[in-house]
Amino acid sequence: MGAEGGNTTSHWKEQWALWNRGDVARRDNGSVEFTPTSGGALDWGISYAQATWKDTRSANGRRVMWGWANEDIASDYAFNTSKQLGYQGAMNLPVELFVKETAGVLNCGEQQDGSHCIESCNGYTAQTLGLRPLPDVIALLREGAAEQDIEVGELTDASKSVAADLGSSYELTATLSGADLLSGPAGIVVAQSPDDAERTTIVFDPAASEIRVLRDRSSLLPNFNNATFVGHFQPYEIHAKGSNTTATEDLTFHVILDNSLLEIWVNERFALTARIYPSRNDSTGLSFFAGDAAQPSGAKASWTDVKVWKGLAQAWPERPEDTSVPLVWDTAEQTNNYTWWAGY
Repeated sequence: MGAEGGNTTSHWKEQWALWNRGDVARRDNGSVEFTPTSGGALDWGISYAQATWKDTRSANGRRVMWGWANEDIASDYAFNTSKQLGYQGAMNLPVELFVKETAGVLNCGEQQDGSHCIESCNGYTAQTLGLRPLPDVIALLREGAAEQDIEVGELTDASKSVAADLGSSYELTATLSGADLLSGPAGIVVAQSPDDAERTTIVFDPAASEIRVLRDRSSLLPNFNNATFVGHFQPYEIHAKGSNTTATEDLTFHVILDNSLLEIWVNERFALTARIYPSRNDSTGLSFFAGDAAQPSGAKASWTDVKVWKGLAQAWPERPEDTSVPLVWDTAEQTNNYTWWAGY
């Protein structure tokens, strides 16, 4: 569901994409009552106005969701900039919604991300809303893409550049080990220029239980919003059945970059969409990091199973690459002399 007017210091947009789980009951007067029992954010970024339905063509009747990723242009320049772009907004990749279950969670209920806790012999089974891009759509995007395994390894208060020319359209998956997850911040830098003038940073901060997308250097272009997106994410502490040990879960990042549109999923229960607008042709680098080399704190990160699919398939292969056209503006006179809004 969409909600508006609830901006906070950590979520500066007034639009929220939300979900709720709850109980439905019949009132004495015959009406229906819904009592929420858990809930959270569908997307911690710019995605909004989601629509969802049951895919009756699939064998399991999966539930599919589409979201709207609007532009992120400074309000005073939105009209003129959109006219120059020749378009405004896009749809997110379609996402499958499901009940995400994780067994043996000891800290279930501490999260602010809507976990529903079912007590078991080794802790709790946590249930929450699961989100993942449709696997069949991902398979189509990978057709013709160059798949590459990337070695990152363990980092301590350091960053590591792993690619310089990934282009502006690729998919990335990477796993951050839970073993050192709480030692300090760690993350991924995408759309990075060789001199770091442009870069977008995805960081997990264990102290704040947050995943953030830092956009202060995403673009050298003026008049685009560059505020940081912040989403709550607290890792599960897992007690495996039949084991005497407890471990922090690994974080699996799934990232898709398509020019200005950045979509991020983590552990199939966190989603964040952002616009980044890189302006330089060489803002195509990729780096991983742990902590801050300038201010060492002992932060460690072990990155494994890092894969990139470079050059994703075109959704409309017969369409010209540049389809920009001037947007049509309806004057006040054309809209019945201010009876209706002037618009485009």
